[in-house]
Amino acid sequence: MDDCDLLGPGVDQLADTAFEKLGFGKLPGDLRFRLFGREWFIPLTTTILLSLVASLISQII
Repeated sequence: MDDCDLLGPGVDQLADTAFEKLGFGKLPGDLRFRLFGREWFIPLTTTILLSLVASLISQII
């Protein structure tokens, strides 16, 4: 088992928490609904916004 296998979920949880504190995931267009007793989250606007930021950073570098 690699160290990355153990590190991945922790980093993912930290990123999710940091993004929620910044307001990501609560933008208009981010879908959150309950279906079959489970809560589903589809972050459409957040995905587009982060993609644009990554694209701008790659253009600058």
